Amino acid sequence: MRQRVNGRSRVKAWADHVEAWMAQPDVHLLKFEDLIHNPQHTLEHLGDLLNLEPQYVEPLLPQSPKNIWQGRWARLTQWRPESTAIIGYYKGQKTQKWKEAFTENDRAFFHEEAGDLLIKLGYVDSDAWVSRSPGSKS
Repeated sequence: MRQRVNGRSRVKAWADHVEAWMAQPDVHLLKFEDLIHNPQHTLEHLGDLLNLEPQYVEPLLPQSPKNIWQGRWARLTQWRPESTAIIGYYKGQKTQKWKEAFTENDRAFFHEEAGDLLIKLGYVDSDAWVSRSPGSKS
């Protein structure tokens, strides 16, 4: 996270990249978590932006295997591109919340490099998340 390439950290490079795209007039921000938590609404919103009617194929997201054998069978017999894999999603694991995964030093570093973007994207409301203990709401 703190590695620097051409004088910029990966976090700063990511923030600059996202901000550059957001500055483009015909670019729309699509959050991964919106697609996962409310796929139908997200598709409808994209359809409105593109002036297209979404073509729904149920289920909108892949179903989780009911048991370990179903998961193994699906892995052997179905094709799923690697890019659609959600870490832990198919194993019934909960994904770690990013604020809880960071130490206080990590949070301070991330805030220094990309804090304004996190606020702009709605992931945090202010810089209060930096010094709060993991799990507390900001």
